[in-house]
Amino acid sequence: MSGGAGALGGLLKGIIGSLRPYRGHVLLLGVLLLLEMAFQASIPISFKFLLDRGVVARDLRFLVGLLSGLGVATVVVMAAGLFRDHLYARLGSRVLADIRSRMFRHLQFLSMSFYSRAQTGDVLSRFSADLSAVEGAMAGAISWGVLPGLDVLASTVLLFWLDWRLALAAMLIWPLCLGGPRVFAPRASLASYRLKQEEAQTLSAIQENVAAQAVVKAFGLERPSVADFDRRNAALASSRVRFAFLSAMVERSAAVGIYVLQVVILGLGSYLAYEGQITIGSLAAFQALFLSLSYSLSYVTQYVPSVLLASGGMRRIEELLAEEPQVVEAPDATPLAGPAREVAFEDVVFSYGGEVRNLDDVTFRVPAGSSIAFVGSSGSGKSTVLNLVMRFYDPRAGAVVIGGREVRGISLESLRASFGVVFQENFLFNTTLRENIRVGKPGATAAEVEAAARAAEIHEFIVGLPHGYDTMVGERGGRLSGGERQRIAIARAPAWPAGAPSCP
Repeated sequence: MSGGAGALGGLLKGIIGSLRPYRGHVLLLGVLLLLEMAFQASIPISFKFLLDRGVVARDLRFLVGLLSGLGVATVVVMAAGLFRDHLYARLGSRVLADIRSRMFRHLQFLSMSFYSRAQTGDVLSRFSADLSAVEGAMAGAISWGVLPGLDVLASTVLLFWLDWRLALAAMLIWPLCLGGPRVFAPRASLASYRLKQEEAQTLSAIQENVAAQAVVKAFGLERPSVADFDRRNAALASSRVRFAFLSAMVERSAAVGIYVLQVVILGLGSYLAYEGQITIGSLAAFQALFLSLSYSLSYVTQYVPSVLLASGGMRRIEELLAEEPQVVEAPDATPLAGPAREVAFEDVVFSYGGEVRNLDDVTFRVPAGSSIAFVGSSGSGKSTVLNLVMRFYDPRAGAVVIGGREVRGISLESLRASFGVVFQENFLFNTTLRENIRVGKPGATAAEVEAAARAAEIHEFIVGLPHGYDTMVGERGGRLSGGERQRIAIARAPAWPAGAPSCP
């Protein structure tokens, strides 16, 4: 089952870092699992002693003692199992929360070049579908993977203890059980990754369509949009069918070998008991252990599809976490000492894609207190100047200098905190008007927020609303008009120290 093992290895590698802070929990969980494994192995072994020493030898005292011991062990294991379930639920929840947090934190520090090429739906799908697949695999890991795996190991050892001849025959279960999955598991793993890619592309298409509804309706694109979605949906359905079939083949190919070998072992054991080479108790115990081994292997093979699906999701999560920011803060970067005296470009060359230069050997100086406008045709580099000043991107040649210092030597937080910015497309957060204005100065008082709104000539509009400054603006500011969003963006820009440059 090399493909399944590879998928499991990839999944474990992805979550092992998140497990390290919880070593104590993992160790306690392991002890509880060993306790449960020991109990499960003791049940079939007890058949040998119940039959040979209790029933056949008619030893009532032994029967009562053994059954009482099993009863007490049952209560203990049930209590330990409940505690284990609660412990694992907490551990799994924390691990998933840590992975989710790592992803979100990583996104905050990726450069704008990543966001210019990434699809929103694709990023969102890593938090939803991909992480959900990992969660599903983790939810079933104990019951369908770890505990059956331990039971397989214990049963194998005990089978040889009972009768080495039958045990050798029983070991045929490994090639019979693993031959089929070895063929189908790699294909299922690849199908899982492709399925996740199709899901991400479909989600991106839905997200784009929802965001562009005004354009869709204005240009009558409803039917073409439906046709495009139907095509994507059909491709997604086809990918899901392929993954489901290959996953089922992983499970089915293992089950066939298990069923055949169960009949063979039962026949061989019965013959040995008939010839008097093993006792009836040993036969019963061996058959119970082999059935336990078979069922445990069956559980593992049924769990493999979840692992394969999760491995595809974890692979995409790791791809996101492997993204490197193109703009990084220098180790020796220091904050700006105060308001910048000048913003300057010195022989700056820049290109977004590397083929066409958006800025070519650009040089200019803007002294403090100046008001300037960059005028030019679309694509001439007006927005690019702002992107470089804010260090959303770094120039390919030349230098951007603020206050006599090259921006690469200024800490990013200090650099961006020194500007008041109003973008061409103003994004508002789905919170109150007050909090959106406070984005420019998180600690601003109510009076400062109101002063900023007055300066942007939006105060009278706000106080005329039923909830005033506590009015929710909706997703992306959708409850406001374009002009109102623009003024809120202007209001949040001046909430900075006096002398800060403003970049509209």
